[in-house]
Amino acid sequence: MATSSSFSESSDAAHGGYSYVFVDGDPPNKFVCYICTLPARDPQQVTCCFNIYCHSCLLQLKEKGEGNFNCPTCRQPLTGNYFKDGRADREIKSLIVYCPGECEWVGVISDIEAHLNTCPYQLLDCTNRCGEKVQRQLLELHLTDSCVKRLVVCQYCKEEGSYGYIEGVHLESCLKYPVKCCNDECDQMIPRRALEGHITICCKTIVSCEYSNVGCKKEMKREEQDIHNKESVNEHLRLAVEKVKSLQEDISILKSDIKAIKTPSTNSIKKLVNAEVECIKSDIKALQTKRKTYIKVFKVTQFEHKRNNSETWKSSSFYTSPGGYKVKLVVYTNGHSKKSLGYVSCFTQFVTGDNDDTLEWPFVGYVTIELLNQLDDENHVVHTYYYDETIPEFARQRDSESGCGIDLFVSHIELDTHQSSTCTYLKDDTLYFRISINATSTTKPWLSGSFYV
Repeated sequence: MATSSSFSESSDAAHGGYSYVFVDGDPPNKFVCYICTLPARDPQQVTCCFNIYCHSCLLQLKEKGEGNFNCPTCRQPLTGNYFKDGRADREIKSLIVYCPGECEWVGVISDIEAHLNTCPYQLLDCTNRCGEKVQRQLLELHLTDSCVKRLVVCQYCKEEGSYGYIEGVHLESCLKYPVKCCNDECDQMIPRRALEGHITICCKTIVSCEYSNVGCKKEMKREEQDIHNKESVNEHLRLAVEKVKSLQEDISILKSDIKAIKTPSTNSIKKLVNAEVECIKSDIKALQTKRKTYIKVFKVTQFEHKRNNSETWKSSSFYTSPGGYKVKLVVYTNGHSKKSLGYVSCFTQFVTGDNDDTLEWPFVGYVTIELLNQLDDENHVVHTYYYDETIPEFARQRDSESGCGIDLFVSHIELDTHQSSTCTYLKDDTLYFRISINATSTTKPWLSGSFYV
């Protein structure tokens, strides 16, 4: 029987003769191709010297000859001077050979191709295209247990992917993967997304004394705070008394300064303030008559799924006002870049609108985005950013893929842990965003104003 390596070679019938191991020893020379020196496959007899060659060997010889197609034995021209030798083909195919694999099969060459299609020892390419060659009988086991491209599910976050990806790149960033607390003496394993929150309550975290605001400089593990407080009662009391005395002195100085201000000066200040108030009221009234306010809240649903798959959510396009700019809100659920993994990033992108010919480009102004508290109209997460000369001009133009925004808008930890009876941002797997845009045109001042969408 042949080895498994010869088995792999013989399974490739692209060209050349039969490389099997013959039961009765080497076949007669009359069956041997004079080019590959193997028993001829699809034998062709030449009319010049009556030798036989494999059909594929002759074709290969013709291609290499570049017009000089001569018999390799007697050097006579071969064009049109050879034919298929049917008798030799039958005799060669009746030769008895061993299976080129590791099985016990023995049979004639004419039957071996059918055998190889079912032979359990035949080497096959992995159907997942991982690059491995596996025996037919082991292929199913390979696909389920050892193939690096087999589909598996992360046991922590249930994301699906290839084994190589899940065990490598994915686990290095999986937010639910358990990691050890970074405090040396704490052995707790914490989901990666909750690690930052754990540090704020871990008993092994080094913290400042609770009385640091009155001057105590001691630092200790959180679990040692009570002992320190009991041992330092007198010292803390002394520091507190000194702090009170210092504040009282500051209050006395402020009172003296207030008395030193003369009444005429106070009246002048009041007049200036009143004038400023009237000016502000006038500006507000002008803006109210200039623009109608539009209010719209964007809703991002199935946030957990989007976050686990690092999906990007985009709002429908909207106008900042009648005759205004056309914009999209873009929410990156697991960060806009590597440095913002574990955060929600919020960006705005300007798109082509019907009013672009009358607007100032690149856009100049500022944008305010709010992540709304779903329990009360307060404690929203608010960020404002500016479109000015510090932002690349291409990011302020229409149809810019980059846009402008806040990378670290809100952390996943804050979304997951900030839950109370009066404030929660993530509820029923849903987030709500509100956006306002203020254009501060310098060349077209009639465009300036605040628009709420």
